[in-house]
Amino acid sequence: MSDARTSDTYIPEAPNPEAPNPEARTPTRVAQTYWDPEITTTQESAADWILPGFIAGRNMTLLTSMWKAGKTTLLAHLLSRRHGGKTLFGLPVSPGKTVVISEEPRSLWADRCRRFEFGGRLCLIPQPFPHLPTAEEWRNLMTQVGQLRAAHDIDLLVVDSVTHFLRAESASRGVQDLLMPVRELTGRGMAALFMHHPRRCGATQGNAGRGHGAIHTEMDISIEMRHAGNNLDSRARRFFCMSRLAATPRHFQFELNADGLDYTVLGTTEDDGFQEHWDALRMVLEDAPQKLTQADILDEWPEDYAKPCLSSLWGWLKSAVEAGLIQVEGSGRKSDPRRYWVSVAEARWRENPLYELFEKQKREGKIRFMSLRAQKLAKRGDFDAGGDHGDRYGASSRVWPPGSPVE
Repeated sequence: MSDARTSDTYIPEAPNPEAPNPEARTPTRVAQTYWDPEITTTQESAADWILPGFIAGRNMTLLTSMWKAGKTTLLAHLLSRRHGGKTLFGLPVSPGKTVVISEEPRSLWADRCRRFEFGGRLCLIPQPFPHLPTAEEWRNLMTQVGQLRAAHDIDLLVVDSVTHFLRAESASRGVQDLLMPVRELTGRGMAALFMHHPRRCGATQGNAGRGHGAIHTEMDISIEMRHAGNNLDSRARRFFCMSRLAATPRHFQFELNADGLDYTVLGTTEDDGFQEHWDALRMVLEDAPQKLTQADILDEWPEDYAKPCLSSLWGWLKSAVEAGLIQVEGSGRKSDPRRYWVSVAEARWRENPLYELFEKQKREGKIRFMSLRAQKLAKRGDFDAGGDHGDRYGASSRVWPPGSPVE
């Protein structure tokens, strides 16, 4: 600021009324407060169902499944039901308009539009960005969606898929940048459906979606879709759901008909993922050179299959034992861990004439069990690695003499 001076007297310049006032503060936003009598008198419902139990106005739904496993096919059937108010899974679908933000090109959706009758109720935004969008670019797109909602009475937003538009999937801030603008839309009554991909390994129930856990905690309804059985060519699928809303079923099974035109609802059973992973578990036990601990099983897990966490594996082993598919021994204590095996592998071990002798000596406590992991560590000279039963025996301790099934 220049000084106007007359002799030795300082005269300040007059303030510019258009200049910003550095002392001015942004008004503090006051949050709305409600007492419980006021809350109980509200006329709003927690959910205006578009597909009862799964997709609802004022709520966000996450649908997680392997790529090319039928998510978009299921979406196409849902959108076609929104034209004419037909049913899906035997459930009434609310008529209405949908905006879909898709990672797929317009040409693929042109094929779907020719196959399915959407009745002018689908607004498609294909590949809106040539790159992962910034938080500002995504918010601007959600502003455009809000304008479409106001102009065309759209009540459902679909994002397919999350990975394609989530800039920092492993950071909570990245997830919030994606979801907060959408939450503003659901706050005005819209429903939101996010299509998502699972993590590559350790995809346990309730935590299958890849990226930061905030993607799950922010959702009102989380659906994980898997194959219903061991046959990967099967058209049957299984939902495992977690929800804030009581109307959402925990388990739900269905199958796409042979003509691809509709779904048949199948009987629902409580399933912890055992059927889906039994093939991998069976392969590990059939190929085993000895009885295996849980840690051994995880070490030997096939690379082509998602490795489970220890708690999930424990549940699957328990189910397999109860079904008579595998056998178990051991108390579960550190000195006597549970060991699992299948009869096919034991028949192979019995071909060694010393097998019964070694088993008898173990039962009598003359020799102690050493896990497969501990044996591998001993062969490498890593005697103090710890973390598994039997590591303390070292290289000089042979639980199995030469010529035994594991030699």
